[in-house]
Amino acid sequence: MPVEQQVMIIFAVTNGFIDDVDVAKVRAWEAGFHAFMQAQFPQVGEAIRKDRAVSKETEAELRRAIEQYKASR
Repeated sequence: MPVEQQVMIIFAVTNGFIDDVDVAKVRAWEAGFHAFMQAQFPQVGEAIRKDRAVSKETEAELRRAIEQYKASR
């Protein structure tokens, strides 16, 4: 798994975004999340890969993306 994908999922987990996801459905949530991010917010992963960090702007966009993904499920 690319580092930027690891960073995004760890961010989602440590910030409580998947606390309401049933444990049995976490893998499916994660797979869908990665596909969603690549299709809808590729700039987030690119920024993480390029900057090797999560800037304030990237964090704000990642939060917005996670919220949109959760709302679509």
